[in-house]
Amino acid sequence: MTVIDKARQGTRNRTAGLGFNRAAVIFLRPWWPAAERQLHAHRSDIAGIGDLAVETTIEPWAQIWKKMRQAQADAERRGVGIYCVVKKHNRAPGDPGSADPGEAAAVFRAKVIFPALARLQWLETVWGRVVSDYPDIADRAEGLS
Repeated sequence: MTVIDKARQGTRNRTAGLGFNRAAVIFLRPWWPAAERQLHAHRSDIAGIGDLAVETTIEPWAQIWKKMRQAQADAERRGVGIYCVVKKHNRAPGDPGSADPGEAAAVFRAKVIFPALARLQWLETVWGRVVSDYPDIADRAEGLS
């Protein structure tokens, strides 16, 4: 492979990565309407999603821990505790693959996701009790989401 071929491949990879990043932003907007691409170095790939640091990648699985370290460093710089890598489902021989970010893998460290899920379950339990004690509160809270 010549230097020019490598440069062209790098350009194609960058274009594909930015395309996946844009698609991931669009995918996240129903939950985070302010989601947008982050264009600054040493920041998460996606901004406007609250206290969550997200790196998107189309790189091979062998690179996932490098991307996870990036996400963790970005989270630490921002002072947030939840971070992940969204890995595109790349096509393999005989595999249709998918460009849909909803079919991507969201990779979290176990020490990050399990405490967050436990907090979420606790909040859902508390919310369920509040709604059962005060049924009209769910109607009032509907406009807050």
